[in-house]
Amino acid sequence: MKEYGLIGHPLGHSFSKKFFTDKFLREGIDAAYTNFDITDARMLLDIIQEHPDLVGVNCTIPHKESVMRILDDISQEAQEIGAVNVIKILRPNQHIWAGLQTYRIQQRHHWFQTKHRPPIERFPQECPYPWNRWSC
Repeated sequence: MKEYGLIGHPLGHSFSKKFFTDKFLREGIDAAYTNFDITDARMLLDIIQEHPDLVGVNCTIPHKESVMRILDDISQEAQEIGAVNVIKILRPNQHIWAGLQTYRIQQRHHWFQTKHRPPIERFPQECPYPWNRWSC
């Protein structure tokens, strides 16, 4: 069974585990979703070793930027934004991870659905979410 998860701290507020568990059951997907409440992004390396079926994790605060230091590959979108929210774990070589940034991908999808009008990008001077300017 494939395993997916969420890394961040704290995770008590997160609805991801319930959302994905329900989705997997509803759609007949043989997978599990686990919350990994970690205080340091480097702890992901231990999680990967301890969970051989883990193929991907979502990344939330406070690790969206710091986790980039341990990734072997980072998408162009994530590099431009300076944050990662999805990490794909490529096996069997556990030294390669691909960091993705799906906010821009979602924005492009919306752009194509709205008659190919380019999205308006707004970056306020002071953002309450410094790890993710797309949330501002």
